Amino acid sequence: MKESRAVEHLTRITILLGKVTIIFLPVSLLTELFGAELPGMTRTQTAYWTSFGIIMGISVLFVIVFGLVSGTLESKIIYRSLGGRAVDWVTKQFRKTRPKKLDEKQT
Repeated sequence: MKESRAVEHLTRITILLGKVTIIFLPVSLLTELFGAELPGMTRTQTAYWTSFGIIMGISVLFVIVFGLVSGTLESKIIYRSLGGRAVDWVTKQFRKTRPKKLDEKQT
């Protein structure tokens, strides 16, 4: 059970790093493009920040769509291990068979 939690933790870290890459890689490529000495290219702050906003918006939208399609939005369990499912089942069974509280019996 400890190993499955470690695997789940590593999977979450990998997905998080992938999402960070999806957001920042296009922005860094855009910065490199604007920093390069290319003939005939206008380099204004307005053009850079407009491009930055568009690229960042598309990247964030892509991350959200990726999270919804793959079921990997943050704070959402990617998968449940067999041990985790067993613990959930036992907990559910215990709650069903647990006697009522003393306060509820008296009223």
